[in-house]
Amino acid sequence: MNHDPDDPFAFEEDALAATALAVEDLFMGRDAVQEAGMYWARGDEVSALSTLERFLADSAAPKEAWWVLFDMLAARGDRKRFEEAALAYAVHFGCSPPVLGDDGEAHGSKLPGAPLVVLPMNLDASAFAPLQERLLRLTKAASEIRLDAARLRRIEPSGAALLLALLKKLLDKGVKIRWLRLDVALSVLEQARRKAGDDRALWELEIVWRTAAGQMERAESLVVDFAGTFEAIPPVWMSDPACVGAESSPAGDASAVPDVPEGELALTGDVDERSISDLVQEILNHSRDHDSIVIDCRDLRRVDFVAAGMLYNAFAALKGQGKQVILRNVSQVVNALFDVLSMSQVATIQTKVY
Repeated sequence: MNHDPDDPFAFEEDALAATALAVEDLFMGRDAVQEAGMYWARGDEVSALSTLERFLADSAAPKEAWWVLFDMLAARGDRKRFEEAALAYAVHFGCSPPVLGDDGEAHGSKLPGAPLVVLPMNLDASAFAPLQERLLRLTKAASEIRLDAARLRRIEPSGAALLLALLKKLLDKGVKIRWLRLDVALSVLEQARRKAGDDRALWELEIVWRTAAGQMERAESLVVDFAGTFEAIPPVWMSDPACVGAESSPAGDASAVPDVPEGELALTGDVDERSISDLVQEILNHSRDHDSIVIDCRDLRRVDFVAAGMLYNAFAALKGQGKQVILRNVSQVVNALFDVLSMSQVATIQTKVY
């Protein structure tokens, strides 16, 4: 399709209209790691694992192939097989074994401290499900959790209400919370409150965050104003520092996520044909104001063929407009599919290493 050169975003329709790839043709002539990555993308995790394990039985298999296996087993939560593979890897290559942390994340031989979860860029009802699933999974094994608001850019009343309910659930389980970058969170929350007026959930969340940030006078003033507005007292736990947790300084937390540029996005969970259109549109919208589009993929578990094809089309169009796409913290198993599609031709890919 020919586009008006004066309209740099005319490619959006093409990117959003991408269709499924000829999947069976892609399997022809692929190496074992790529084949495993394609099975994984298709949702056939059993075939992905068996294909890769047969290949690893060959002593000539490189370290990178083992890294794909570790990412698969970590994604499945298969701790027993992960530890067995890690030991075999350490013996074979004469190095320290990777570790599957209590947070369910695979790491090199050095484990981080309390599990760290980064709040989504848009905190609303649609983004909340994967956040809740991960926090509840992590706190099955961890009594302390770190929540980082560095990426937060928008809060909807529905997201605030769900987050408050989740915090209370964690509190009842005895989980200790440490917050990072509440300055970012409070700035975004102030904007949301101006937009939504006297929304109860947004008001209560500000009480929680002001308390956690040590801004007690401001928190107490909010409680008084809340009572006058709603003729009710907010739950006591919301203004109790022992309950809501405290803010940690990023400078004193070596494993904290560094400041994130405003243009950074994130892909999380399973990205498939049902969710990809909205994600591509979000990427294109952000690209209007940024020449460098950074997308964090640390919580990305799987990308199916349709979604990967649409991402490729979007990234290719952005590259044609002189923009750069950077994918950070891509798992080795997701990158196996990206390698099949030559995604590195249209984006810079920074993978996890062990």
